[in-house]
Amino acid sequence: MSKLAKLAVGISVVGMAVLAAPMASAAPASPTDSTVAYCNSDGTPISADASADADVVSTCDQDQQVVALCYADGEDGTPLVLVTNEDDNSTGFASADSLTIDEPEAVTTCDTGDSYRGK
Repeated sequence: MSKLAKLAVGISVVGMAVLAAPMASAAPASPTDSTVAYCNSDGTPISADASADADVVSTCDQDQQVVALCYADGEDGTPLVLVTNEDDNSTGFASADSLTIDEPEAVTTCDTGDSYRGK
């Protein structure tokens, strides 16, 4: 094999390896992933441990949109979200762990303490 042919093969093998690496790491997160990324109101991430004592924390969805969560006073610290049913405009609280939040506009924010406000 000529030097030029060997060089072409070497370049194509290296190029394929370089292209394959970003593709493998760019796979979207599975909907069944239980990890929640906590974020400040401006979308910058904070650790879940740092958020444990906060009255109001936020999560970022895969599009980096901020969704507010509230901790219920006197409860076990499970974050709750106030969700709106778009069919009949009814609202109610649900455990954030039980929700797949794919429509952030349907989730409202809440004040600290027992006072809640819708959007």
